[in-house]
Amino acid sequence: MIKFGTGGWGAVIADEFTKENIRLLMAGLCRLMEKEGLAGAEVCVGYDRRFLSKESAHWAAEVLVGYGFHPYVINRSSPTPLMMFTVKKRGEPYGIAVTASHNPAIYNGIKVFTAGGRDADETVTARIEAEIAQLTPADVRSVDYDEAVAQGLITEANPMNEYLDSILSAVDVEAIKSAALRIGFDPMYGVSWSSLSMLLTTCRCDLEIIHDRHDALFGGKLPAEREDSPEDCDLKKTVCALRDRYEAEMEKLQLQNGLDEIFKVIDRANKYIDETTPWTLGKDESKRVRLATVLYNLLETIRVCGGLLKPFMPDTAAEIARRLGDARTDWDSLTGFGILPADVATVAGPALFPRIDVEKELAALEELNKPPVPALQIEPYSEEKVDFDTFCKSDLRAVKVKDCQPVKKSDKLLCFTLDDGTESTFGPGTILQVTGTDGKSFVDVITEDGVTGRIAITQPAGDWQWYINGEPELEYFELVPYAG
Repeated sequence: MIKFGTGGWGAVIADEFTKENIRLLMAGLCRLMEKEGLAGAEVCVGYDRRFLSKESAHWAAEVLVGYGFHPYVINRSSPTPLMMFTVKKRGEPYGIAVTASHNPAIYNGIKVFTAGGRDADETVTARIEAEIAQLTPADVRSVDYDEAVAQGLITEANPMNEYLDSILSAVDVEAIKSAALRIGFDPMYGVSWSSLSMLLTTCRCDLEIIHDRHDALFGGKLPAEREDSPEDCDLKKTVCALRDRYEAEMEKLQLQNGLDEIFKVIDRANKYIDETTPWTLGKDESKRVRLATVLYNLLETIRVCGGLLKPFMPDTAAEIARRLGDARTDWDSLTGFGILPADVATVAGPALFPRIDVEKELAALEELNKPPVPALQIEPYSEEKVDFDTFCKSDLRAVKVKDCQPVKKSDKLLCFTLDDGTESTFGPGTILQVTGTDGKSFVDVITEDGVTGRIAITQPAGDWQWYINGEPELEYFELVPYAG
């Protein structure tokens, strides 16, 4: 259930902070704005450096577009005051920031701002919660982010310069310059790095910055303390025995079996995650040491499996070691458990094994496997010579199109009524060909019902007899006098 705190909603990532809940929250906000008569309004959307913040901001913008609002998306990670400044500066009725403020790295959330850039008070958040309670995930409307940008339904911008100028205009810059300040600055891997460092350097401060890189885990260091549990033992035994089982298969050149041994351990690690539920431990500050133990055991498992993957995936194995702080993955280190430092610091980066969109991949494979379209073959033109006497026997006529209607039960055929200038008019049908022999003219037609047949015209009487596939019918067509 989505429950707001002080101006915002926060939850553990992948537990309650999910795409589904983000979409529900935004749909609730959209419904509230509609009831307040704000249909089509511009809404500021911003995000910080936390894990999934940018993606969450895009999901929020997609829902805003789905309900007919115009998102003004700040297109880089930014401090929360910048979003508040933008809401006030642009006169927007609402704005949001994807952030979890001071909460641990496993949290993320959404703060809501009202007109003037103020935090949404309890009255507003209670109304949003009431709207959310009436929704199901299937009710939420949205438009794909990239498609919306291409259609001009989303504005992407970076109002950082205006924000900084507004701050500089409110302080005595010359006094700060003359003080020749030397400042040590620790942004703690957060978004304040960009704005505050620019402000201080503009004021000619001598600035030393640490922890300024983007790190969604805020340093990624585990506590050094440990709290073991019985379920840890089986995982450790399985990991420590892996190298010997792997070596036995590789010595027999059973490469697939060697890989199977690695993935058996990976399966065991997945089971260990289910057994220890780290997402639950992360909610309880008193379980912090136990959480650190679980994460350390998993990191050691990844280190060993990554080292044994070197013959198969050398680049990926090297990247795994780098993400673990340039961990040892030499052969001798792959039988021990506890090689990583107790306070190991991980390095953030994109997923090494991203989830595959099965439908998209199958469609791509199907496209690749389509047989090539054969080259268009044009039948060579053949010229038939006709002597003059034969040509004189031809019955060639110019006709006037009297009417043209679509043929019933057909998407392409047309029904023409033609006049050849005699005392009769050709009946309904599309002329396919005209041939003449022994005083008779034959007109092949397709009727309104899509039946192919032939009209025989006997000269000079002009009687029209209907033939179906060459067999005469007793039905005759009405003669229409030529009107000129």
